[in-house]
Amino acid sequence: MTKEELLAIDWIINGETGTSSKVIFIIMLLGKPPKNTGHPCDPADFRRCRILLDLIPSWRKRLSEMSMVSPVWARMVGSWNELDALYDEEFGQHEAPKLFRRMREIRYAEETA
Repeated sequence: MTKEELLAIDWIINGETGTSSKVIFIIMLLGKPPKNTGHPCDPADFRRCRILLDLIPSWRKRLSEMSMVSPVWARMVGSWNELDALYDEEFGQHEAPKLFRRMREIRYAEETA
């Protein structure tokens, strides 16, 4: 096993996980979408994804692979740098209203078009 695979396995067993971060884990290790294609729905979900991507930086470089999961994931990936910046801007606050608002816009963009 590679160092990254060992880090990923330790994270899935001991780390702070959520559905969307688990989907990243599955895509990066197996290369095919799971049945549950959950995407980040709120800042807490986004934070868990970021924790995983900070742990394994090479996966951040492969984030475009998440586009295969669903149209919402594709839109999220297309705006990931913007979401990262909003997260950084609001880090440490009790809530992250800008990040949450932008995530909702991305999530529902197709439905309101």
